[in-house]
Amino acid sequence: MYKKNIGPRIDDEVYDSYKLIPAFKSSNAGVEYAMDVFPLLYRKTLFEMKGIFLYNELKLIIKVVIKQNLDLRTAGQYLLTSLSTAIEIDSLHKKYSVDPDSLMEKVDKLIAYQKACLELWAWGWQKTDDMDGYVRSLSLD
Repeated sequence: MYKKNIGPRIDDEVYDSYKLIPAFKSSNAGVEYAMDVFPLLYRKTLFEMKGIFLYNELKLIIKVVIKQNLDLRTAGQYLLTSLSTAIEIDSLHKKYSVDPDSLMEKVDKLIAYQKACLELWAWGWQKTDDMDGYVRSLSLD
């Protein structure tokens, strides 16, 4: 298979961390593997999360996530805190008619990688002309 030559930039620390993974004979091999596998893992993770959240819960998640910057150092780590703040301080659960305890419980059960994928998904709505369809593609209802 032809491999497209691209030039992403990563921090030295990240690059060197691939040396710690015995499966890769070099950092380059590790980075290439990660780049190849991520889209598949992202889609698989979203598929596994389909039907966990209600439509309005996902809309609330989008509202909260788009106020944050995507940061690879904190990916998936602050979603629960951000949602909690939006609910407790801003009362967004009322605007979206969401049961806050149910939403928080669902998000709390996710592992960090799932939360990071959910954050990326939430950012992705900006690239669609059909927000309703975009949200429904992941929602339970």
